[in-house]
Amino acid sequence: MKIKVLIALTLGWILFFTSCTQEPATPKPQGYFRIGLPSFEYRSLDGDYPYGFDYNQSALWETNPKKKLWGDIHYPSLKSRIQLTYKPVRNNLDTLLMESQKLAFKHTVKASGMSEQPFADLKNQVYGMLYKINGNAASPIQFYITDSTDHFLRGAVYFFSTPNADSIQPAVNFMVEDVFHLIETTHWNE
Repeated sequence: MKIKVLIALTLGWILFFTSCTQEPATPKPQGYFRIGLPSFEYRSLDGDYPYGFDYNQSALWETNPKKKLWGDIHYPSLKSRIQLTYKPVRNNLDTLLMESQKLAFKHTVKASGMSEQPFADLKNQVYGMLYKINGNAASPIQFYITDSTDHFLRGAVYFFSTPNADSIQPAVNFMVEDVFHLIETTHWNE
C-alpha cells in the first residue's frame, strides 16, 4: 500500500513539473492596421469654377449635384473626403467668417485641443485660416480661404470611420499636408 501511494505521489510530482513547460499566455495589446498613405503628387482642378487649386492625384473630385460650385475631394484609400463649399462675398464677409469659425469650434466638444494657423498669400490674394482639431473630433481639419472681396471657400475633412485619434493620426497628418498644399495653390478665376 505504501509503495502504491509513493508511486502515485512520484508520478503526480513528475507530471506537475513537466506538464507546464510553455510560457503562460499573455494578453496582447490592442493594435491598429497600418494605413497605406498616398504619395504627394498633384493635379489641377479642371472645370468652370471661380476658384482653382491642386489636389492629390490619388483623390477624386466630385461635384455636388445640388450646388454646382461646391464639391468634395474624395480619398478612397483613406476613406476620407474634403468637403468644399463656395460662397460669393457680397458685403457679408463678417458673416461668412463667423459661420466658418462657429462650425470649426462646434467640433471642439470632443476635442482635446485646437490650433489655428493663419495663411496669407498677398500676390494671389488668398487669405485664410487652418484649424487643426486634436482628439476624437468628427472633423479634425477645417479651413477657409478668401480674397476678402469676391470669393469665400470653406473646407472640412471627414473620415468615414469612428473618430479615434490614435488610429487615424497618420492619415490626419497626411491630410494636413494635403490641405495646406491645396491652400497654397489656390487661385481665383475671374
